[in-house]
Order: sequence, then structure tokens, then C-alpha cells
Amino acid sequence: MEIKPGEVIADVTQFDEHIKLIVPRYEELHDAVIRSIPPDLPEDLQILELGCGTGALTQKLCRRFPKAHITAIDYSIRMLELAREKLSSYCGRVRWVEGDFAHTRFPTRCDVVISTLAIHHLTDPQKLELFRKIHKALKKEGWFVNGDVVLFESDRHTFLHDQVRAEHASTQGVELNALDAETQSGSGDNLSTLKTQLALLEIAGFHSIDVIWKYYQFVVYGGFKYCLLSDDEEPRPPAALPDF
Repeated sequence: MEIKPGEVIADVTQFDEHIKLIVPRYEELHDAVIRSIPPDLPEDLQILELGCGTGALTQKLCRRFPKAHITAIDYSIRMLELAREKLSSYCGRVRWVEGDFAHTRFPTRCDVVISTLAIHHLTDPQKLELFRKIHKALKKEGWFVNGDVVLFESDRHTFLHDQVRAEHASTQGVELNALDAETQSGSGDNLSTLKTQLALLEIAGFHSIDVIWKYYQFVVYGGFKYCLLSDDEEPRPPAALPDF
């Protein structure tokens, strides 16, 4: 059976268990993503989730924001089936969409766009295209937040990623080599540095870009949709495009 990037393991019913072994502080990452949603947004939030997987974060969003409506996109039919089952009691508030979020049409006028552990599968030019698409989908001053894995700026720090993952796996009674052998961890990755991704957000039109949380190579960052305050305001000059 072909395992798509992001599915991690052939038996996707075991995904929720395995992702917590693979990603140190997985729950803390989710918590930082949810906490980053500004309280001044409407109670009936319109949320777009990109790469919802088995619906772990979707479920937390439904519980945290009881009046929110969520459009959740994923290209794995198997994971979406699990998500639908898991969130059956929220069926009136979640719309499930099967598709590759890089190419799927987004709803408009979203208050929040969220993604976790998914955008790192895109190349840098694809990330920029996606960020522009997200910017267009958001309402004025809407918030985009991404919890993901990034590269260190220096190759001299690359050893830290496996070191931290090995220590985390060991605390769970698992050897990292054995864990990686039975999963597709790292499959289809196109990691880039945090600095690059923050620059891409600026190019895409976001402002007040910030890093909410970071643990070695795992990070939560985001930005607000920039809109001119008035017809008299001068548009900001675009940031320089990175050399892809």
C-alpha cells in the first residue's frame, strides 16, 4: 500500500499514537497554535484548516471555540474517514474536503487559517504561492498560523534534530531507528528555514508576523492579513524575493 507524505504509517488508525512519538511536544505545539488565535475575533469563527489529517487539531478547535465553523482539507481519504468518525458529534460545524490544499479552491472571508505539520511538504515557490492564496482567503486582519518543522540556519546544528527526537523516543520506550523504520517520517519533506518562511509571508502581504513558539526545529509562526487602512495610505513596498 502506498503511504502518502503526511500519512506517516500504513495503518492510519495508529497515526495519532505514532505522531506523538515522532514529534516532541506535539500537544504543546497544538496548544500554541490554538492560543495564538486572537480573542478579539468573532465567536462564530470561520476557520480553514489545511492538512487536517485524522482531525486531532480539528477536534480541539471545536471544543475550544464552540460557535466556530471549520472547513478541513486533506488529500488522504483514509485519514478523512477517521476524522469524520472522530468528530461525528460536530458534523454540523465541520465541512470535510478531500483534496490537495495547494490546488484546492479555498472558501473566502475566513477569520483564521491554520495548518500543522503539512506545509513543509511544499517547495519554497509552492509555499509562497500557498501563502498568497491564504492571504486572499482571509478577512481583513484575519490570522494565519502554521505549526511545522523547519531547518536550522546553520548545518552545524542539524545534529540537534535527530538528537532531540531520539531523546524523546527513548522517554516513550522506543528506539528512534526502530521508529523511523516502521514509519514514513521525513517522506516527501521540503524543509526550509524559519527565516525564509517569515520572508515569504511578508512577500505574500502579511504583517505583524511573529514566532509564537519554538522547540528546536518545531515552530509555530504566523501573520495577519495586511489591508490598506484607507485609500490615502501608501502601499508597502514588497519584500525582496528569495533566490529559489
